[in-house]
Amino acid sequence: MEFAGVIVDVKAPAVDRLFHYRVPPPLRPTLEIGHRVLVPFGRRRVEGYVIEFTDSAAVSEDKIRDIDRVLDPQPVLDQSSLATAHWMACYYQGFLAQALQHFLPPGTRYGRERAKAKTQLTVEICPGLDAEQMLCQLSPQAHRQRELLSCLMKHGNPMPVQKLLAETGAGHSSLSTLEKKGFVRKRAVPIERKLQWAADEVKTVQLTDEQQSVIQRAWCEWEQGKNRPVLLHGVTGSGKTEVYLRLLERILRQDRQAIVLIPEIALTPQTVGRFRGRFGDSIAVLHSGLSWGERYDQWHKIRAGQVSVAIGARSAIFAPFQRLGLIIIDEEHETTYKQEEGSLKYHARDTAIVRAQQTGAHVVLGSATPSLESYQKAVRGEYLLSELSHRVEHRAMPRLITVDMREEFMRGNRHMFSRLLKQRLQANLDAGHQSIVFLNRRGFASFMLCRQCGHVLECPNCKVSLTQHRTGQINRLSCHYCGLSEQVPQHCPQCQSTYLRAFGSGTQQAEAALRELFPSARLVRMDADTTRRKGSHQKLLDTFRCGDADILIGTQMIAKGLDFPMVTLVGVLSADLSLNFPDFRAGERTFQLLTQVSGRSGRGAHPGDVVVQCYEPNHHVIEAVKRGNFRSFFRREIRFRREAGYPPEQRLSRVLCSGPEEGVIDHCRTLQQWFQTHCPSIEVVGPSAAPLERIKGRYRWHLLLRYGSQERLPARISQYWPVPPPQVSVSVDVEPLLLL
Repeated sequence: MEFAGVIVDVKAPAVDRLFHYRVPPPLRPTLEIGHRVLVPFGRRRVEGYVIEFTDSAAVSEDKIRDIDRVLDPQPVLDQSSLATAHWMACYYQGFLAQALQHFLPPGTRYGRERAKAKTQLTVEICPGLDAEQMLCQLSPQAHRQRELLSCLMKHGNPMPVQKLLAETGAGHSSLSTLEKKGFVRKRAVPIERKLQWAADEVKTVQLTDEQQSVIQRAWCEWEQGKNRPVLLHGVTGSGKTEVYLRLLERILRQDRQAIVLIPEIALTPQTVGRFRGRFGDSIAVLHSGLSWGERYDQWHKIRAGQVSVAIGARSAIFAPFQRLGLIIIDEEHETTYKQEEGSLKYHARDTAIVRAQQTGAHVVLGSATPSLESYQKAVRGEYLLSELSHRVEHRAMPRLITVDMREEFMRGNRHMFSRLLKQRLQANLDAGHQSIVFLNRRGFASFMLCRQCGHVLECPNCKVSLTQHRTGQINRLSCHYCGLSEQVPQHCPQCQSTYLRAFGSGTQQAEAALRELFPSARLVRMDADTTRRKGSHQKLLDTFRCGDADILIGTQMIAKGLDFPMVTLVGVLSADLSLNFPDFRAGERTFQLLTQVSGRSGRGAHPGDVVVQCYEPNHHVIEAVKRGNFRSFFRREIRFRREAGYPPEQRLSRVLCSGPEEGVIDHCRTLQQWFQTHCPSIEVVGPSAAPLERIKGRYRWHLLLRYGSQERLPARISQYWPVPPPQVSVSVDVEPLLLL
């Protein structure tokens, strides 16, 4: 074809469309749909993506410009990727170029390259030459050159230069002499950056009747040509992972491939260990905890068909498999599957379902606490509902005990740990068992307040209180939104008094309190502060898994999926804290979090207990967690959503404006009027200040759009509404999970 339709990497509504370029004759034999290309655009050269060929262009041929060059040897996008990207751009109100970029090799964007193939310099005897004859041609005094040739003959070709020089003791000059004589040649050979993942011991697992039934139901439905997503609702410890493994075995026997999504990078070592124990080295890993180079290598292994399974966090849904047969999303309810940053705020779960439709793959969603959206679809028959209601090996569910911290306070206990939790922790230590202490706040204290004037120390850039952090004897105040860090002042900036006190507790304070209560206990703390370095997740969890620590303290990253057989006690601090969030999903999120963290207890041979400290033990969410009754919670919560007009009964989208205060408010009101005029079927709530009204110096106001469960926002709606002022940015979040 003479012309190529190209999507250019320019993020502006006016250019979010196809541009035609002439394909120069030298490129015509090799250029394909899905290739990345470099094209002229205005006065610059930009990256573009070929998505069609045509014999005629949309504009006169004298205005058509040539493609400069192709950026990759092979196409990086296939038809299913293009179709999924089109859906993402339309549904999530983003640019097509943004959607396509999720499918590209990591770190290879033109002009912003962060990764490339790693090479190793090797040396080999030149092809066609006889090594024995070359030895005869060398001078008897050329001892080092002889040693180099002999070593190459012994080990075979090619051989890394550094290894050759180390084994022979020769220098670079001797090797260069052989190269000048035409006896050897050097070559840069691509090598893989190896990831170190242990493989679990392979054990024979006897499936329970429930597990067998779940597998058989799913497989029978798939063989009948039905392709509904399977919602696997199984209590914690019921063996969902074994169901995944068995389904995966069947898919791989059909010479197809699979993607396994996990919600937290912290779960990667455990998950990879289990899957490697079953499937060996046919595993790739994709997540942001790897370096750009490591992600680049893993992507190309997948693309080349060298592995059959990709395991990773949200972005692994874009793994470039050619024969995709199964997508597994573990803990499908987790908010981490929603992309919250950037302009294209996609949900990996919904994107997975669309990608499966494009490739003919099957989808399995697993959770002990499914999202209300997924469970509602299962109840309605849109998903196949499969349930595991009992733990494997007839293990008992943990016993949950609530402690009313109001009564503790009335009885004189001002400590962050209740008397019961202290006793249970001591008993667990005496028994040689392990414990988990969960507190979903990092840092030492939540905020600092002046007890004389009531002033709370806030971030000057964001309208949020500063969190106190302690490193040794150093006290600092930090903002978790803009990264500001400053020393704790000696005087109140409002009234100059010295009565500044810290309130609220975080994981650092919990760790300090435990060290004081149990001086001989070995503690591990796991939160965003202790897991910043590469490999820190795995190191901390390995320490606990190997029995080198007695108590694990952490935030929500330890609340899900982890399996520690020796944990027989979980203590939850401030359990009802999240119930007070200004979000209609607060109850659902609290139920999920408490149920998940409770499920870490009693997963081995010993029964487990859970001590939940709270201030409203009779709250219906706490009661539902205590009874372990998801259906009861679902019925009550869905009734509330129906009456209030919230998802899943209706769809909800958010339009967020940020920038200078006056411009933001004015433009938000302008958008409100535009929606009321042009989209009368959409109910507009607002405008109003966002709960986090200012972040990084920018004010934030939003509109909430409510519409029918079968409706959608018009595709690329931002191309039609009023253009914002220069310093005001507008973003659309379709079906947001957080409204902060």
